[in-house]
Amino acid sequence: MKALFKWLSHLFAGSQNGPRQTLPNSSSPLKTSSTPAPSTPEKPRIALLLQIAEKEIGRKETKGRNLGPAVRKYQAATNLDHGAWPWCAAFCAWTLEQWLADPANVKWLALKSTTPAKWRPRTALAYGFIKWAEARPATCSVLPDTAEPQPGDLAVYDFSHIGIVKESRGDKFEAIEGNTSGVRADGTPSRDGDGVYVKVRPRSLARCFIRIRPSGS
Repeated sequence: MKALFKWLSHLFAGSQNGPRQTLPNSSSPLKTSSTPAPSTPEKPRIALLLQIAEKEIGRKETKGRNLGPAVRKYQAATNLDHGAWPWCAAFCAWTLEQWLADPANVKWLALKSTTPAKWRPRTALAYGFIKWAEARPATCSVLPDTAEPQPGDLAVYDFSHIGIVKESRGDKFEAIEGNTSGVRADGTPSRDGDGVYVKVRPRSLARCFIRIRPSGS
């Protein structure tokens, strides 16, 4: 008993001075837990599209249907002059243009024989994004509506509309969309597409999903 008390006293005193202690009758030092915390898998950089799109949520048309400074900004990313025309595709084109302004994203994309300016979409049509992706098989996949959408995918809908996938929810998904409708003060959906909002869509409404990936992956 005295020996055990003496050993515990020595152990306490030693812990303040820093030397490693050993168990009685053992030459092995006491072990402390050094298990590293589990690392979080890195998301594909295309998912960073959401950070850009999320900052635009709530932007609305002003001065008339399909008009206003925000709409004009999005339309400037396309190959059409600005005007009172539907701008859902323009919103996606602008978001990708902003995403490409980050050199780290361009590096991740690993373009082989073109420049970011030539690679990016400029179409003002939702279905035009399908042709754009099909012309870039090294970096884009056109997936059926039965595919599991991932954050950063482009969702092209059967009713000539397009948005950016935010989150998958089984047979539904969230998307950030331009030229779409929000809700009225009473909580009911607005019939007019007047801004940038988060929408929950059934996957059955999608014509396809476009997935952007590094060249050759």
